[in-house]
Amino acid sequence: MSDPPYEMVGYGGGTRFELSVPHLLTIGRPVEHLEYVGDLDWDGLRIALAGQRAARLAGLDKFQPARSIHRVMVEAARRFGRPLGWPADNDTRPNSYLADFLPEDIGGDVLRILRAGNRIPEEVLGPEELVSAWGK
Repeated sequence: MSDPPYEMVGYGGGTRFELSVPHLLTIGRPVEHLEYVGDLDWDGLRIALAGQRAARLAGLDKFQPARSIHRVMVEAARRFGRPLGWPADNDTRPNSYLADFLPEDIGGDVLRILRAGNRIPEEVLGPEELVSAWGK
């Protein structure tokens, strides 16, 4: 891309993601804000909130969901004919506050998906979805 939306992309390793967040302070480049994308399921949202707490403790206060990417994930699930996502391996249903991490315009949709015991995996994202999310 001639004008990429991100300067750096990192991989957090699932539940180990929160451990990697403070190390962003050691890379020798300023980090102005962080956008997180992960599976839209209970585990993915727990990971996001743990990362958000770790970022706050490290002084990296601008940690937020990658809003456009999460929106495109919900839209892609609909295009695949799965508006309520796919069955989740783990059907535990913790408190709905986890969905508060998401943008308001998709939070309700995602909460319905999660309450149905379903999920939307990152794998719904292909090149076309990313181009759409980034408005290119």
